[in-house]
Amino acid sequence: MIFCISCARNLRRYHNAVDLKGGTMRRDRKWLSALLLAVCYIMICVPASAQWLNYRDPRVPRTADGRPDLTARAPKLPDGKPDFAGIWRAPTGKYLENLGADGIEIQMQPWAERLYTERQENDDECHA
Repeated sequence: MIFCISCARNLRRYHNAVDLKGGTMRRDRKWLSALLLAVCYIMICVPASAQWLNYRDPRVPRTADGRPDLTARAPKLPDGKPDFAGIWRAPTGKYLENLGADGIEIQMQPWAERLYTERQENDDECHA
């Protein structure tokens, strides 16, 4: 994008330039503007193809119908620890906002419980 901005600034220099025959370079400027626009469009579209939301990772255990097996054991690293590498998506943001969203009692240390209740109260005030 910075490339596009700098090229647009350079186009101003050629706006009133005169070629050897005495005419202005407006026709060349239009062609250069179209080329610059095409380059900017390509530069914007390329990152969109880099999103891997539907990538089928061969390391994910699957059920007979091809869906990911969510009840399978977590893959392990060579040292025996769980391997959490990969693409993570939450179906809803319910548990991102509130771990006890289903009314489950969560055990916390006293300082963490005070902080949690304070943030829940502040969140209720923000949404009111």
